[in-house]
Amino acid sequence: MTTTGMIITGSLLLLLLLMLVVGFVVRRSLLLRGIGAVEIWIKLSSRRWALGVGWFAGEELAWYRVFSLSPRPARVLVRGQIEIVERRQPGERDAIVLPRGTIILACQTPHRIEQVAMSSGAVNGLLSWLEAQPPGYRSTT
Repeated sequence: MTTTGMIITGSLLLLLLLMLVVGFVVRRSLLLRGIGAVEIWIKLSSRRWALGVGWFAGEELAWYRVFSLSPRPARVLVRGQIEIVERRQPGERDAIVLPRGTIILACQTPHRIEQVAMSSGAVNGLLSWLEAQPPGYRSTT
């Protein structure tokens, strides 16, 4: 490969990387722009947190990963099927990744316990949303 070919290939790879970064930034800003959108971290495994945007829409909280181009939510939590079983501050390992002032909630769902982390304002919004469910639904307190 010639020097010119290497420069063109390198430039194209750099342009592709730049477009990918811009795509993630634009996607995140579009997700956060809507009413009922909040930044939420979800623990995907025993050690790894993933940043996403949660949308409160009717009876569902749809969570979209920030670093994904998928148009579908990665998780959907149904209001009548969530019970908050624990509320805590981040431990040492969690505090390395999570922003300062974050609160971690353990949410029991029909399939598993989801650990979610969010700001105190977002926690208040989540709790209000859960408590505002129609009569006859399971209690979440």
